[in-house]
Amino acid sequence: MRQLIIFILLILPSYLFATPQVGETLIYNGDTLVINDFPLEKYRAENVVLDSKLSDKFPWQTTVCYRGYHGTWKVINDSLYLIKLENDTDGYNEVREFDLSIFFNKDQLSDKGVFAFWYSSSINTHYGEFLDYNDNECEESPDYSIYSGSFLCMVKNGVISDVKISMKSQSEIDSVLKNKLAKEDTTAFIIVDEKPKLILDSRIYKDEKDFIQKNLRFPDTEIDCQGNVYVSFIVEKNGAISNVSLLSKLCPEFDEEALKVINLMKKWEPGKLKGKVVRVKMMYPVRFK
Repeated sequence: MRQLIIFILLILPSYLFATPQVGETLIYNGDTLVINDFPLEKYRAENVVLDSKLSDKFPWQTTVCYRGYHGTWKVINDSLYLIKLENDTDGYNEVREFDLSIFFNKDQLSDKGVFAFWYSSSINTHYGEFLDYNDNECEESPDYSIYSGSFLCMVKNGVISDVKISMKSQSEIDSVLKNKLAKEDTTAFIIVDEKPKLILDSRIYKDEKDFIQKNLRFPDTEIDCQGNVYVSFIVEKNGAISNVSLLSKLCPEFDEEALKVINLMKKWEPGKLKGKVVRVKMMYPVRFK
């Protein structure tokens, strides 16, 4: 048992750090940035008293925020200050801000916040507007998100220097947005906010199920074949259908009849995602009994 406990303690830190972490907030010249750096953790590792206070108020809850808190940092007169500490929340707990005086001595506190004298590193993050996700990168990669610019600075004992903000050219931004639009045009979504609806003559059909039942013809065959044929298709942005195909088969004549009745469903109200018309992949069972 003792060996097992020691093994868990050894692997736990590496497991936590391997999991992508919720970033912290950096305010620079009025701009709010998300950083994947955690300056307070360095001081925490060196200060047993601070570690105890943080662990008491911010117990570890999730692998995506092993530290238990969310810090907000601000660059003031080329110096890095901690100005806010909040609890980590999984979306169900209320976000609560904690007074910095709980964790720091009076001589460390000022009207600006807590000066990060202990922190020396570089901060490299996104800057500007979010443009798209990079399909060639995994979620753990810093290049997974594409922004209009990047932010880089050096920090030595809390003092900021060598700030470099690089912005993409308009042609680069246009290229990213063009590729994003192309992906949206060709992607067929399965989960949407508003599902496509078949346009029906209400004098004849009650709903889509009624349409299938009234247009379905039981094949004239001696084969005893009963069950469901599942057909998939895409409702295009203009309400037409395409890519009609069989997901599951029953018998050749029945499969053909299922495709035939689905192809009769020619005009749909297209589906929507976040208020925008999109292509939607549908699946329908056609029942023979």
